[in-house]
Amino acid sequence: MAKQNTVVNTRILVYENLNEVKVPLEVIQKICNMANDVASKYEELNLGQFSYDVFEDIIENGILNIRINYLSNIKSEIKRLQINNPSMQQAFFGNIDQALLPIKNLIEGFMKYTGERMGYFSLQEKYKKASFIDNRFIVTEEDIENLKDQYCRIYIEDEKQKAAFESLEKVVDAYNNLLDNLKPMNPGIAQKFTQSTIRLEDYIALQDGKATVYKPALNYFLVTA
Repeated sequence: MAKQNTVVNTRILVYENLNEVKVPLEVIQKICNMANDVASKYEELNLGQFSYDVFEDIIENGILNIRINYLSNIKSEIKRLQINNPSMQQAFFGNIDQALLPIKNLIEGFMKYTGERMGYFSLQEKYKKASFIDNRFIVTEEDIENLKDQYCRIYIEDEKQKAAFESLEKVVDAYNNLLDNLKPMNPGIAQKFTQSTIRLEDYIALQDGKATVYKPALNYFLVTA
């Protein structure tokens, strides 16, 4: 891909490959769908609307507080219906595990899928990979741009980085100039330089933390065709 130097706000974009967004975008969309399946199942349990706070509690505690709240609802329902018979009360409580099994499985599947990706695809707000809108997770156009910034683009962020990058470009220009000068003089060694920059190690040494020409090798280097 051609080198790019596009100014973006105060940053300088020096590399962009938008093909790199495909996989993370597919993954984050799948994670959103999995989280939204949990949200729908949560609301089916009549525990109230799914919220971002509920999501963070699930991340932290799994099904623990869902079970506590569901049990509290059952106790309230028994009280409302004035069910005093212990056997009938037990019938209500005996169905808790079965009732919570679907959401338990969804949460475990969600945690396993995201855990295997080492947290890189978290839906938490600070990572800016997805948005929480109307009680559901969604990948907006702004989120996609954030994903492109994270996975497809490299920026120069400050003057130190800018100076280092410009120095690196000068090294590249010097290397190309070296090839141009070598080709008419010593095509054999020029060909080797075009195959690998490792060849520079034969002619450049480090001394006192600085690069210097390794002069003992110049007899070979300066051969004229």
